[in-house]
Amino acid sequence: MRARFAMRRVLVVGMGAMVVLALALAGLVLIPAACGFRAYAVTSPSMAPAIPLGSLAFVDEGISGAQVQPDDIVAFTQGDTDQSVCVHRAVSIEERGGLIETKGDANESPDMRPVPFEEVTGTVRAHIPHVGTALSWVSAHKVTLAASMLTLALASAALGSFLPRQRCTDHRSKGHA
Repeated sequence: MRARFAMRRVLVVGMGAMVVLALALAGLVLIPAACGFRAYAVTSPSMAPAIPLGSLAFVDEGISGAQVQPDDIVAFTQGDTDQSVCVHRAVSIEERGGLIETKGDANESPDMRPVPFEEVTGTVRAHIPHVGTALSWVSAHKVTLAASMLTLALASAALGSFLPRQRCTDHRSKGHA
């Protein structure tokens, strides 16, 4: 009976831990979004050590390309063909041409192509190391995680219906105060 109770406890704790983790990761994306920020997983070491590979970068999307200053860390799309977002530091601004020269901190030279103001999605305001990797993994394994949570929930419910619950007993003998 103790083994069954221990099994139930493991299932309940495991399910609880998965729910807490899912809520925490969702909160890391949803709360900043409510404040006008967008979260991006950093998938390249080009901004190390300022923003390490695997970080979760929070981009203020209220900043336009015309508002960028040299030394700002800028998020931008790379033309019409590739809609991925790149995060590099603004090295110089050519206001008349509406272009920003960018460079990854870990790169030897500036990027080959200047970024037009229109391609800027915002500036990085904060980052959390390693969380981007976890969020990317969760995003890529949604079905596996959902199936695992469902399996744990079903196992917990099944185990709960077959196992007798421990009853509280009054250890005081009747008639004694």
